[in-house]
Amino acid sequence: MLNITVRRKQRVCLDLLNTTRAVIGLADVGAGGPLKRPWRLLPASHLSKFDFEPAGDGAATPLCVSNRIGRAEFFVARDERGSSFHRPLSAFAQRFGLSSHLTARTIEVECTTLDHYFDGRFESIDALDINVEGHDYQVLQGGKRLLQEGVVKLLKVEFELAEVWEGQGWLSDIDPLMRAQGYVLAAMDLECARPVSVRSYYHPGEPLWGKALYVPGRARWQALLQRFAGDADLLEQAVAKAAALYLAADLLGQAFDVLELGSQVRQLPRLEPARVKQQIASAYRWARVESGVRTGRHLMERALGLRSGESEP
Repeated sequence: MLNITVRRKQRVCLDLLNTTRAVIGLADVGAGGPLKRPWRLLPASHLSKFDFEPAGDGAATPLCVSNRIGRAEFFVARDERGSSFHRPLSAFAQRFGLSSHLTARTIEVECTTLDHYFDGRFESIDALDINVEGHDYQVLQGGKRLLQEGVVKLLKVEFELAEVWEGQGWLSDIDPLMRAQGYVLAAMDLECARPVSVRSYYHPGEPLWGKALYVPGRARWQALLQRFAGDADLLEQAVAKAAALYLAADLLGQAFDVLELGSQVRQLPRLEPARVKQQIASAYRWARVESGVRTGRHLMERALGLRSGESEP
């Protein structure tokens, strides 16, 4: 039963994109390994992906996204997933027992910006995933024109709440930048960790970082959809791509909003917003039950682990 909702969501996403012959353009900055949430719920046949992963792309001089163009030093961590433009702070690594963040080697990278890389093709990008270990704010600084002039419908960005790297960005930098471009915060995940000195004591720990999802605010959506008012195909594709992205990200209110806003611009005969809403409602029919089962299983596994003398991570 635990996969019913996911499978149904995937079917609705596929139907939305098939019906309108739409392809979602995703720029994955800091890509590494298989697709993560929410992108992995999207059909691969309707996804055009641009990857930027300097530590593992194999190039003589890897390409790295920043807020400037030119060469720079890049710090490759012991665990390459923690590699960054910024030097890691040993005090943080010691406090939380995360020596994997410390530098193993440095490499030279070629820097570009989102604005420069996608210049002349801003409308090819529907979604952004930025996960660059403390450099996320700088990446956004280099993508202001893409956000202003393009059609980005969903942006997932990592943010820092603890001082992990020298010169890193913070959530307090990212949020005002996004709101200035007409985007609003739609969801947030927070990750905490226990300091080494108190790791054996069960408690929530301290906030380190997290992921935030931003979507166009209502005024920006109205302006975006008006661009396509004279072309029914492009309008339906824009609405379908947004609805699929929001469904994959569990942003149901945003999905319903964009369906309504699109139908206010002109009729959407292929999408039929009322039908799509019914499909979404059906997809979530067992969501509450599945959530309860997952929670119960997690609690049981944790309890069994504690009884056997295992320390909880």
